[in-house]
Amino acid sequence: MGIGTEGYISSSISNLKRATDKHSKLSSESKEQVKKITKELEEILEKERPKNK
Repeated sequence: MGIGTEGYISSSISNLKRATDKHSKLSSESKEQVKKITKELEEILEKERPKNK
Protein backbone atom coordinates (compact mmCIF):
# COMPACT_ATOMS: atom_id res chain seq x y z
CA MET A 1 0.00 0.00 0.00
CA GLY A 2 1.49 3.32 -1.03
CA ILE A 3 1.44 6.58 0.87
CA GLY A 4 -1.31 7.93 -1.39
CA THR A 5 -3.52 4.96 -0.61
CA GLU A 6 -2.93 5.40 3.11
CA GLY A 7 -3.97 9.05 2.94
CA TYR A 8 -6.99 8.19 0.84
CA ILE A 9 -8.18 5.57 3.33
CA SER A 10 -7.57 7.93 6.27
CA SER A 11 -9.61 10.70 4.67
CA SER A 12 -12.35 8.20 3.75
CA ILE A 13 -12.59 7.15 7.39
CA SER A 14 -12.86 10.78 8.48
CA ASN A 15 -15.50 11.52 5.85
CA LEU A 16 -17.57 8.49 6.85
CA LYS A 17 -17.50 9.49 10.52
CA ARG A 18 -18.36 13.12 9.77
CA ALA A 19 -21.19 12.20 7.39
CA THR A 20 -22.67 9.73 9.86
CA ASP A 21 -22.60 12.30 12.66
CA LYS A 22 -24.27 14.99 10.54
CA HIS A 23 -27.05 12.88 9.06
CA SER A 24 -29.21 11.94 11.99
CA LYS A 25 -31.93 10.79 9.59
CA LEU A 26 -29.95 7.66 8.79
CA SER A 27 -31.52 4.54 10.23
CA SER A 28 -29.68 2.93 13.11
CA GLU A 29 -29.06 -0.05 10.83
CA SER A 30 -27.31 2.21 8.31
CA LYS A 31 -25.26 3.84 11.05
CA GLU A 32 -24.16 0.42 12.28
CA GLN A 33 -23.11 -0.55 8.75
CA VAL A 34 -21.05 2.64 8.45
CA LYS A 35 -19.41 1.94 11.83
CA LYS A 36 -18.58 -1.59 10.72
CA ILE A 37 -17.06 -0.40 7.43
CA THR A 38 -15.12 2.33 9.23
CA LYS A 39 -13.72 -0.20 11.70
CA GLU A 40 -12.69 -2.51 8.86
CA LEU A 41 -10.91 0.34 7.07
CA GLU A 42 -9.09 1.31 10.28
CA GLU A 43 -7.97 -2.30 10.77
CA ILE A 44 -6.68 -2.50 7.18
CA LEU A 45 -4.81 0.76 7.65
CA GLU A 46 -3.20 -0.42 10.90
CA LYS A 47 -2.24 -3.77 9.41
CA GLU A 48 -0.66 -2.21 6.33
CA ARG A 49 0.98 0.83 7.94
CA PRO A 50 4.10 -0.92 9.35
CA LYS A 51 4.95 -2.28 5.88
CA ASN A 52 5.39 1.27 4.60
CA LYS A 53 8.21 2.11 6.98
